Amino acid sequence: MSTGELTREEDVLEWLVQNKSTGDEDDIIEDVTAKTLDTLIQSIDHLVVLFYDNDDEESMQVLAELENIDDDCDKHGIQFVKIDDASAAQEFGIDDIPSLVYFEKAIPNMYDGEF
Repeated sequence: MSTGELTREEDVLEWLVQNKSTGDEDDIIEDVTAKTLDTLIQSIDHLVVLFYDNDDEESMQVLAELENIDDDCDKHGIQFVKIDDASAAQEFGIDDIPSLVYFEKAIPNMYDGEF
């Protein structure tokens, strides 16, 4: 997939769905744009989103830990993505970064535990 294709939400969505169904064992949580995130929330029944800041040490520590369970989530039909976009986080009422949100059929559920 070329860099240009990463900006087209349909291509990213197709890749994520295909990746899930092939059982790809990469421990990498894919970064998405706000537009792609909106599409994924509407298209995937079980989606976990990490709202993070690439320049924040705590965010990067949380991301590293979550990448360890990404494959397990895939095995249970839960897609995992991340987004580094403060305005997208604010649209969901998120003030504290990093934050983890589980969307079940587009309904958000915030993780309230400690990272």
